[in-house]
Amino acid sequence: MNYRSTLQKLLWLKRAAGGGGYTETTISGTSPLLLSNAKKGELISLLQYGKVTQASTPTPGAPVDIVCNNGTLQMVDDELPSGYKRITGITYDSSVYYQITDFFLKGSDTIRISFSVEKACNVFGCYTTTSATNNYSLYASTASNAKYLRYAGGTYKSQFATSTFGQRFDVIITPTGSSGMPSGQNDTWSEADFTATSALCIAHTSPSGTSSKLDGNIYGNIVVDGRLKLVPCIRTNDSVIGYYDTYTETFYAPVAGTPASLGYDPSHLSLKVVGTLEVITLGEQTASAVDLYSVGTYADTQDIISGAITRKVGMVVLDGTETSWALSDSGTTHRFRGVKPSGCYTPSSRAAIVSTHFTYISAGQTLGGAFIGASTYWYFIPTDQTIDTVEKWKAYLTDQYTQGTPVIVVYPLATETAESATAQPLILEEGTNTLTATAEVSDIQFDVTYLAK
Repeated sequence: MNYRSTLQKLLWLKRAAGGGGYTETTISGTSPLLLSNAKKGELISLLQYGKVTQASTPTPGAPVDIVCNNGTLQMVDDELPSGYKRITGITYDSSVYYQITDFFLKGSDTIRISFSVEKACNVFGCYTTTSATNNYSLYASTASNAKYLRYAGGTYKSQFATSTFGQRFDVIITPTGSSGMPSGQNDTWSEADFTATSALCIAHTSPSGTSSKLDGNIYGNIVVDGRLKLVPCIRTNDSVIGYYDTYTETFYAPVAGTPASLGYDPSHLSLKVVGTLEVITLGEQTASAVDLYSVGTYADTQDIISGAITRKVGMVVLDGTETSWALSDSGTTHRFRGVKPSGCYTPSSRAAIVSTHFTYISAGQTLGGAFIGASTYWYFIPTDQTIDTVEKWKAYLTDQYTQGTPVIVVYPLATETAESATAQPLILEEGTNTLTATAEVSDIQFDVTYLAK
């Protein structure tokens, strides 16, 4: 039991017993709540219940977001804003290139880029003319003794023999030399003080260049230490493939051509709540709540006054790596059985879940349904009945996960757990007070306890 909350309550009851006709009163309901005939002083408790909503009924092929008091549950990339999905790299076909507007390489820069080539072609650069003393670029040549890595006014080794075609090279070019190039093609030079006059191109060295653009792949991020970090990604509103610079928070679409993705990269994803934080208002005072969830009759709670949190709901993201899946047929309906998470409630018949991709079914075997069984298992029934093996089911889960739209499941806990947040005392004025809450979901339930006549 929270010591501060208990002491506070005892003090209030002692004051109430001392006269004035005030008694402990609890009002339950949704915002706005009128607290009538209140005694001036702190609220005794303000208990908020968790709630989740979905805009429509989810299906395995058309997931629907789960929304709680503070926003939407989403898989969020730790470097990209909402609306962009990280990919492992980009495939180029000699027609595609990017220009990083207003970014000019300097003699002090270190560039990190991983790529493969399929022929002699440009890789990146700030290039003007062969006689310029401020070039910084790389052309992968097949010619013996080729020197088309340009730094300042010099040229350095850059042969990519046909035997290296398709191989990945993790190249680092510094103010004093290169590393990661094909065998025998690393080189050294002296640092020079210069700034390029042509903006940085990716898969090309200059917009006016006539030599071949990149034919091959660029893998992962392109980095200029301390100044530029280009993350390959897809802009989801129009499916354009490009680079997002984490320094300037700028997305760069291709100048020419249509690039191809090497596949989604979920390695930087984590589950977060995205939205506007709930605001609880009492007079001119405000308070907040943590993310609170519900499923069926189970709901998390938080006493805003004391900070005590009770968790009655758990959450899991399915990604296809689970090892317990088995095909559990019911007639001609393919359903999949898995060991439910540790701590999940076991019902006498079925228990509810809330999911981004499945809807709870209390009976029967409806396609697109899911439920917690009366054992160690829970069950999921895809609408696409061509998913008829464990391998196909796990592939479906993996595909959803890697695309950034994983199957999220909210479930009831067998045993509640306790947490704590910062206590937020709220003071009542004598008489009638109004408590309101503005949140991403409506009709949040509160129990408010205070002294009233």
